[in-house]
Amino acid sequence: FFIRSMDLLALPATDGDKAYGVHIAHDEVVPSTNISYLQCALLYTSAEGERRIRVHTMAVPVVTDIAEMYRAVDGGAMGAFMARLGAERSLTVRLQDAREAVMSKLVATLREFKLLNTQASRAFNRLIYPESMKLLPLFMFAACKSSALRGHARDVPVDQRIASVFDFMSASTDDILKLLYPSMYALHSMPKESGTKDEYERVILPPRTVLAGERIDARGAYLVDDGRRLLLWLGKMLEPSFVSAVFGPQGPPSADVDCVLPADDANDVSKRVRAIIEDIRARASRARHLALTVVIQGHPSETQLFPYLVEDRGAANVDGASSYADFLVSVHRQVSAANR
Repeated sequence: FFIRSMDLLALPATDGDKAYGVHIAHDEVVPSTNISYLQCALLYTSAEGERRIRVHTMAVPVVTDIAEMYRAVDGGAMGAFMARLGAERSLTVRLQDAREAVMSKLVATLREFKLLNTQASRAFNRLIYPESMKLLPLFMFAACKSSALRGHARDVPVDQRIASVFDFMSASTDDILKLLYPSMYALHSMPKESGTKDEYERVILPPRTVLAGERIDARGAYLVDDGRRLLLWLGKMLEPSFVSAVFGPQGPPSADVDCVLPADDANDVSKRVRAIIEDIRARASRARHLALTVVIQGHPSETQLFPYLVEDRGAANVDGASSYADFLVSVHRQVSAANR
């Protein structure tokens, strides 16, 4: 897009799957009313050549207590917006400066909330944040470790980095959050109701697993969904009965093909695993087909899983590759230092 003025964007094309983030600053006196309105209008030409105007109006409550505003924050939308700001900034400055810009916004946000909660701020060695923003540090950590912002210019192939930046700049909020922190399901230990339908005819998905190597069991099978593809990791000590039930007597395919699981409705495990994969694919945005890649522990293709383990420590020679625990310690130190 092209910014023509402070309140006017020129777009070459757009559709229902696009999302635009706008930073609004209100420098005047706080309105005395309980509700204020935000309004934007889109002037466009339809595919049939008709000139149309679509107006969006949103009512937002006005509060005098900043702490109440913090409690109403949409942590997911804020995380996606800040990730976009970092990706956009990486196009004009060094990657390290882009990561520091993301970090500075996170630290400033947590610092202000800590100043508002003087009693909680007395807690020693504790990071203070509202319940609505408990995942914001995780999203910012994942953004700094993404292909768009990770390391130096040569640590990630140029095509891969540009594709990642494009995804951040064009994807919806839900898609950005899925890219930042994919879903991982432990299929070998899923509850009995997983893969079946509830009273609303919706498939019940297994509980999500933390994206950390210490949670990976060599006796397990883990399905990763980042909204772009599906990756099924099989441990070398996985029960042979599970493998035969899911893949049939021929076993798992190679990692360079889109796996098609054989249909065996007589086998409960096969039926439930296929139902989970089909439901995840049905929920994919933009009617995108999620290819299923199968990798086996110990095979060279297993390296495809490692970038998804966001909370683990990365390569020692790559900037921004710390573990999530180390990241939280660093954020806590910066927030505490800013308060002194």
